[in-house]
Amino acid sequence: MSTEPQAMGQNRALRMLVVTQGCPWPATTGGQLRLHHLIGAMVDRHRVTLVTPGPGDALPATQPAWTARCEQVVVVPDIPGREAASRAVYGLWAPASRRLRTLLGRRFPASVLEHWDDRVVEILRALRAGDGEFDLVWAERPAAAEMARAAGFRQIVVDLPDLDTVILSRALAHAGRYLSKPLHYAELAKLTRYERSLPARFGTVLVCKDEDQRFFPDGGRQVSVVPNGVEPLAALDPRREQPGELLFVGTLFWEANVQAVRWFHQLVLPAIRTAVPGARFAIVGRQPVPTVLALADGVSCTVHGDVPDIRPFYESAAVVVAPIWLGSGTKLKVLEALALGRALVATSIAVEGIDLRPGIDFALADTPEAFADTCAHLLADADARRQLAEQGRARVLERYTWEAIGTEANRVIEAAIPETADQG
Repeated sequence: MSTEPQAMGQNRALRMLVVTQGCPWPATTGGQLRLHHLIGAMVDRHRVTLVTPGPGDALPATQPAWTARCEQVVVVPDIPGREAASRAVYGLWAPASRRLRTLLGRRFPASVLEHWDDRVVEILRALRAGDGEFDLVWAERPAAAEMARAAGFRQIVVDLPDLDTVILSRALAHAGRYLSKPLHYAELAKLTRYERSLPARFGTVLVCKDEDQRFFPDGGRQVSVVPNGVEPLAALDPRREQPGELLFVGTLFWEANVQAVRWFHQLVLPAIRTAVPGARFAIVGRQPVPTVLALADGVSCTVHGDVPDIRPFYESAAVVVAPIWLGSGTKLKVLEALALGRALVATSIAVEGIDLRPGIDFALADTPEAFADTCAHLLADADARRQLAEQGRARVLERYTWEAIGTEANRVIEAAIPETADQG
């Protein structure tokens, strides 16, 4: 691959400023994987300057190869305690008086204010005032876009891998009664108005799925779908499966995943073990919280946190489960499991935005009873789960490779500005 940005067709290589809310490396979470592959695709075609948060040493050993081909990489060092301090002021569980002041006295929703960093604004202003002009800013999430706007940039593309409106509305719908819930609903209303204004405010917005596009006014005419993807992984050997092995993979401090494994463990696993004695549930992922660790009993359930290699767990799994009820975006864990050639049982929410056929590419289950029956059937029928796995793998590799998605992202970016765009 050439080390120089390549202009294709009539489009020229752009000088782009990429601003991220999270660090793209190491690419271990879904958000980092999306950043890693989309920015890599941009670097292949355009002249990229990257501004990203990160540790003071910038984790040099884990930086992806494409950083060496950026014109400049600016890492804004983390300040110990800064994230916790910001949550204490703007987070959903900050003191009620602070939340009320934020709600009534600030223009932006809490999800933007929580990630605001004046240091980033000053860095962006310096870059804008420096030598050369940027054709376009690509911002990961609204907070990064708003900081670029505050620095004086106007040609901004916002990548919106999740709708915070959907995340919060689902969380509130599943939560019981509590004293400050009305404040959270008021924040939801403010957040909804703000997120729906993003196309008018910035011009071009990228989302992960068609459902998110329909969230915006006028059917999201300024909103383009750039889905999540997967690398074309080699299929696992079905002979390596362990009888009765069920697997969940995900970041284990993320509330949607915590809720998912607890729901499965409490409401589904006992029924599976009644039908398939000896069935076991393996929970694997980063930074498991105490409520997840407490599920492990060494017999029916094990928890494996921060493992160096996830592949052996996929190899031993007979069935992968995605019992997701909260969150938004599209789930890279779903794409990964299917690309590796494992049978998947998932809820409707888990497969949102992914063009899969229930009963052909994966098994759909939206109640504890259906989930247990489906898992038990697949654990007992090797032919059925292998047919499901083969169809799911073929579907994902046909439609969701990062190479194709990166090409689409570049097309949308290039269409966002005229050939003679002037940004200064």
